[in-house]
Amino acid sequence: IPAEGNSKGITIDTTSLTLEDGGNINTTVFGKGTAGLINIKATDGITLRGSSSSIESEVAQTAIGNSNGITINTNSLTLEDGGKITATTSGKGNAGLIDIKAVDSIIISGQSETKNFNPSRIDSSVLADAVGDSDGIMIETSSLNLDNDGSITASTGGKGDGGKIFITTDTPLILSNSAKITSALEEGGRGKGGNIVINAPSLILNHQSEINASTAGIGEGGFVQLFIDDSINLNHSSQISTAVEKTGIGIGGKIEITTQRLNLDNQSQLRASTLGQGNADSILVNANNVTLTNGSRINTETDSNFKAGNITLNIEDSLVVSGVNSGLFANTEINSFGDGGSINLHSPSINLSNGGAIAV
Repeated sequence: IPAEGNSKGITIDTTSLTLEDGGNINTTVFGKGTAGLINIKATDGITLRGSSSSIESEVAQTAIGNSNGITINTNSLTLEDGGKITATTSGKGNAGLIDIKAVDSIIISGQSETKNFNPSRIDSSVLADAVGDSDGIMIETSSLNLDNDGSITASTGGKGDGGKIFITTDTPLILSNSAKITSALEEGGRGKGGNIVINAPSLILNHQSEINASTAGIGEGGFVQLFIDDSINLNHSSQISTAVEKTGIGIGGKIEITTQRLNLDNQSQLRASTLGQGNADSILVNANNVTLTNGSRINTETDSNFKAGNITLNIEDSLVVSGVNSGLFANTEINSFGDGGSINLHSPSINLSNGGAIAV
């Protein structure tokens, strides 16, 4: 007989907290009831090290009830070598909010040395066969650095809406070496993908890092909205993207960017695409200066029977496009039957050189 009743949760008040070699803090609901809040205050810092070291709030497969989530207040938070903070539902109920406030810094870096590709991460998920929503992820900190596959993810593979990711930093937000911030409606999922909203003074993506919102299930993908005071710099095949994947049925999310300077270099891109049954949405950039070099591009595209999105750039000073395959593109791929998008460009100065292009 399944148990009924609510968990009172876990409250920790300490100077420093370290979880390693499988250290775990967990609240789980298995029957009918609510998984209590995990509330942690550590005045100096929190470190999670290793793939089995975790802070987890879970609605189990057999459960009917919600998770109250995870709240963390600390000076610094470090997740390394696969350390993780997760809120998940695989039953009937909502995955709780992950709410993190770190006065000084958050570092999410590396993956487990003992298991293949188990990266350090903050993760909010509605798993396959679950019925419920994710309450998402909220992060406020002075400094946020994701490195070496470190990730912040919100996803749904069941029936329910994916959680929103809200990030606010006081210093540059940096993603390096395949780091990711992603929101996904996964194959088999039904609902709506969560949005990604970032407020920061500057944003740097290096070496195949990405910010992505996608739908591979039935429902709309989330949007990506960036409010960056000074500059956004993407380098070495990094990207900010939204997508309707091949199995997706629904509209893709839009990308909206407001910043002073947008710089894309070395085959980096802003991209909104559709390979499935749904239109790609638009890309909107409001900036003083935009520079696309060495094969970097802003593009919307369709590789299906549905439409590519439109590109709108409102630029106060100048657009510079230089290098083969660099440029603005709103087009259709070979063997697709969908319409290409439009390009709306407003800039007092436009410089195309060395094969740079604007094309539909």
